[in-house]
Amino acid sequence: MRDRRPLYAQVAERIKSDFSVSTASETVRLPGEMALAERYQVSRTTIREAHRLLEQEGSVSARHGVGTFLSYQPERSTYTFDILSPVGNVMRSMDGEGATVLMGCTLLPLSRALRNRFGWPGDTLFRVERIRRRDSTTVAYSVDVVPGAFVGGTVDEQSIGNSLIQALSDGGFTPHHADSILTAVAAPSRVAKEMAGSGLKPVIRSQEVLYDTKGQVLAISLQYLDASALSFKIRRRTT
Repeated sequence: MRDRRPLYAQVAERIKSDFSVSTASETVRLPGEMALAERYQVSRTTIREAHRLLEQEGSVSARHGVGTFLSYQPERSTYTFDILSPVGNVMRSMDGEGATVLMGCTLLPLSRALRNRFGWPGDTLFRVERIRRRDSTTVAYSVDVVPGAFVGGTVDEQSIGNSLIQALSDGGFTPHHADSILTAVAAPSRVAKEMAGSGLKPVIRSQEVLYDTKGQVLAISLQYLDASALSFKIRRRTT
């Protein structure tokens, strides 16, 4: 199939592939514009546009009087927003998310405030803490809260750690849709610690609420995502 992307975008991808950097401590000095133009059989203008695209991505940096350098970029996950989808999480996919690690599953008393606000039954609440890792690097940290009554009062930790949706479905409360609010924030100290960074590390905070078909709130999830490890794609439907 013919590649319909602009020529400079194709060249930019080839530059990243041909001069790949495998570690965060490594950089590669790129050949000059003329050499790259000859290498890819394009104009110098196309090379400049490719450089501009790579700079916008954060893949290259220019040092005045020294040259242009390609730096390491971690693999990114792509979240797809399907804005007219009637089912499932607003964030439909996370490509290559790696291993999910359960950090803790705690049974807590269900407060009167939560019981009154969401109409949650019973007296107990599960708090599930998880991280996601890719290549030994933590790229996501999340905390989910769900009433014990919605997951049978008792739950296998590994099961709820792997899939909150599956645990709810097994308890007879199948989620129908979710609302998420995404905000760019500085990482809280707990999150920064898990992601081996400082409190100034940029993260995407996702505040998500899971509902059933009748609009009953089934669970609340707070997730922090490494901003350098993901990108976003929005799918718009016309029908």
